[in-house]
Amino acid sequence: MRYKTLQEYKEELMYVDIERPIEFRNEKSLRGFKEVIERMVELEKQRRVLADIDTMGIFPI
Repeated sequence: MRYKTLQEYKEELMYVDIERPIEFRNEKSLRGFKEVIERMVELEKQRRVLADIDTMGIFPI
């Protein structure tokens, strides 16, 4: 289960630019809130993938 979830995360994040600029930075709206939450989810997925690589002692292909 854990391996399958991490593989899904890797596939989802393959084409995501983590360093992209935040478009709605100065907006106090649902769009701005949604963008921040989506970014937080992406970062958490990336953190979990990297943490798993560290615990396994292998490098991603």
